[in-house]
Amino acid sequence: MDDSYYILCADVTVCEACRDYRYSWCDRCEEYYYGSHSHHNEYLHEYGNSPDWQIKRVDGDDTSNILMGIEIETGSGLGEDVLGDHAEHIGSKWGEHELYITEDGSVDGFEIKTHPMTLTYAKEAHDWSWLTWLNGEGHTGWDETSAGIHVHVDRGAFDNPIHLMKFLMFIYGNSLDVSIFAGRVTDYATFSDRSNLSRKARTNKKIIHDEFGIVPHMWSQDRMYYGTFPADMIRFPEFFDRVKALAEDRGASVEHMIRVIERRNMGYQGTGTRNAAVNVTNEKDVEIRLFRSSLRKERVLAIFEFVHSLIEYTRQINTRDVVKGSLKWDVYLQFMRENDQTYDNFARNMFQWTMEGVFDRSTSELISLLNRRASSYSAGVVLKDKSDYNKHAFTDHVFSLNRDENYYVHSNTEAGY
Repeated sequence: MDDSYYILCADVTVCEACRDYRYSWCDRCEEYYYGSHSHHNEYLHEYGNSPDWQIKRVDGDDTSNILMGIEIETGSGLGEDVLGDHAEHIGSKWGEHELYITEDGSVDGFEIKTHPMTLTYAKEAHDWSWLTWLNGEGHTGWDETSAGIHVHVDRGAFDNPIHLMKFLMFIYGNSLDVSIFAGRVTDYATFSDRSNLSRKARTNKKIIHDEFGIVPHMWSQDRMYYGTFPADMIRFPEFFDRVKALAEDRGASVEHMIRVIERRNMGYQGTGTRNAAVNVTNEKDVEIRLFRSSLRKERVLAIFEFVHSLIEYTRQINTRDVVKGSLKWDVYLQFMRENDQTYDNFARNMFQWTMEGVFDRSTSELISLLNRRASSYSAGVVLKDKSDYNKHAFTDHVFSLNRDENYYVHSNTEAGY
């Protein structure tokens, strides 16, 4: 007993060797904890948590059906106590009715989420000064290699699957140009699912839920069984009872009903992973994950405007326009020039800021990779420096990134902090 230690979090008594091997000491709490331990406060929430979302509009702006929320990841290296203090400051000053902050394991800062808002609200009513405050307190965006910006668009912004399909075709068909604006190419936003665009456009969880009425039981709260339908899901009596009721109602066997639901669910799974350039696995929204993080208001609004403009642009073009080439980047830029007052931050970004437009990871490594790609298009192509590259070779390379192949755009402007 003289060599034993009581671990409060686990309610066990262990020897010194097991204590040191299995548990970690927290100086702040003066206790041992199993695994990672963080000091949550009222405003810094665990990853995956979300509030009851509130739609943000300006008075008289009720006609807009394009609702967008943004997630901004930051780096800091400041430690969890400081992050907690920063989250408390932002949460108490700006309020969780505007911003919601969570931990994020992919960065050493945190993730700030806005509520869904119209473009007018984002430009005229939301107070973005928290971006400057974070930068002043040591947070980074543009210079944090693992941080990104994700835009969530309410599915109601798209008229139908055809509209979403045109939106996807534009982004995946202009991967290089889109990535130059986005500021990065990364496996956190891969283009590798480009062959599934039709399925991505027409399938989502809500369709499956509505068809089979299984929304309360589709996913278990127990993470051990998350997404393992149907084998583990039928362990849960409520779900199995629902499947039996469906089978009886349709005059089919339970086994047949499970196979039908599984096929439908596999169709959904075929829409790509959540780390796709455009993630459609969410039930209520479409997530565009392309963008490099930034703590500059102008850059964040330029991203909002790009997504908004692309939704409107693809809404107005028909199949004949697509065949004629309306989904090409240069044709879209003409639309932007005609609407540069509405999308002034994006226009300033694309038409006034000078982007070197070359991705950099490590100069010699990038050139070597692109040379290998270029050889499949044009014999004897040699890339001598970062400014000399083959567009087709790089585009093809973007489609087949390996794990941790991340590239970033160099700019001679202040694109973001």
